[in-house]
Amino acid sequence: MLQLDPARVRWIFIHTAAYSGEVDATEIDRWHRSRGRDAIGYHYVVRRSGHVEPGRSLAFAGAHIEGCNTRSIGICCEGHGDYEEHTTAQRGALLALCRALMAQYHVPARSVLGHREVNGLVDRGLVGDHYRTHKTCPGTRVDMNEIRTALGGSEPMELPEPPLRLEYPLGIVRPDVLPFPDLPEVAAAEEPDEMDDGWGLRGPDTDV
Repeated sequence: MLQLDPARVRWIFIHTAAYSGEVDATEIDRWHRSRGRDAIGYHYVVRRSGHVEPGRSLAFAGAHIEGCNTRSIGICCEGHGDYEEHTTAQRGALLALCRALMAQYHVPARSVLGHREVNGLVDRGLVGDHYRTHKTCPGTRVDMNEIRTALGGSEPMELPEPPLRLEYPLGIVRPDVLPFPDLPEVAAAEEPDEMDDGWGLRGPDTDV
């Protein structure tokens, strides 16, 4: 896995699990490993309940969106975004997590994107044309403009109840970590983005 240089992070990408059943970070990790990955490709998974589970360590680049992995943080939301909206608790937890990551990495609200919006980066010449996607991820029921508006401070945000907590590593509860562990210092990745570990989630019955 490539190390993630915090200074290079430009975007936060939101994804859908594209699976209508219950799924957690442990299960997604199993899906990804079964396809030859070193670990889950997302840094966080936000459950319908509002519980936030960490996935791949923030010390490493994710494997969630080709062409942008070494410059982004990946968040996956439980559920299928083409058929269901985020629950109230899930939305609150997602906004809380995004706000914390935005502060940590100095990412503005306009740079919080859905996976499908990578095409806008392609159009602007920030990502190669071969990374254009046909995917609807994070789903047709997910309004990214509304999420960015909320992150921009136009409405108050409440943390879900019970208070947001993470498991770190998978399966070990760390209620003292809010909203994520201190980021360790890591060396900059030497490989260009075009060679990063791009790999999107393909669930058991759908393709994100």
